[in-house]
Amino acid sequence: MKNFSALARLTALVAGLGCALSFLVCAGLVFSTWTGLNQQINASVKADIVGFEDLYEQRRLIGVREGMERRVSNASFANEDSIFLLMNRDGSKLGGNLSDWPIGLGTPTELQNFEIEGEPYR
Repeated sequence: MKNFSALARLTALVAGLGCALSFLVCAGLVFSTWTGLNQQINASVKADIVGFEDLYEQRRLIGVREGMERRVSNASFANEDSIFLLMNRDGSKLGGNLSDWPIGLGTPTELQNFEIEGEPYR
């Protein structure tokens, strides 16, 4: 570093600090976006659950199945990543756009992420 002038060292220091600051800002934006999207997904799922609970109170499983089928077939329902599956206690499908419960996925007690291969829904 003896061959570098004070101006060159100062320039390198400022450039390094600028890069570090840029990285921190980008990391913060990614984190806040990810957190916001997860909150929206959770709110959407909870709203669906409340809606299906209301349908169940009104018309039992028939109402839930019909509501789920309307939700799946609705033309404005453009999010192909959303899936629904209504099953009875013996595991038979009653409604929804998913053909069967994903293999290896236990009974969820909270939201889970999983991958579906092929086109078993829609």
